[in-house]
Amino acid sequence: MSSNPQSVINTASYVDINSLYGINSTPELGVESAAIANSLYNLLNCPRGSRFFLPEYGTDIFRYLHEPCDAATAKNILLDFIYSINSWEPRITLDLSNCSVVPMPTNDGFIVTIPYTIKRLNRSNTSKFRLNSIGTR
Repeated sequence: MSSNPQSVINTASYVDINSLYGINSTPELGVESAAIANSLYNLLNCPRGSRFFLPEYGTDIFRYLHEPCDAATAKNILLDFIYSINSWEPRITLDLSNCSVVPMPTNDGFIVTIPYTIKRLNRSNTSKFRLNSIGTR
């Protein structure tokens, strides 16, 4: 890749602004894999029904965060994430056999692992994060 930032943006397949802009004060643009990861972050943290013209966009994650931290809730979270990603992120293919949500009752949360392949770039990536009543981290 070129060292010129504008050149990188002009030749990138995917570009997105950092969702945490204002929280961590880094307004940089994410390109390629970072843009896809940012899109997943936005999708999984958006409550279903909160977007006026796209009421089905997002997940029901906030509903599950006050349910018991057990295997049944973990399965419901995983199914919700898979449904939302397959519905709203056509640029990737999930590695369904390795997607997981593991309950961590002693930490009152879940560990989420979502491996995927970016179709156009033929590049594999994994989103892994902790999910608790505060949200994703």
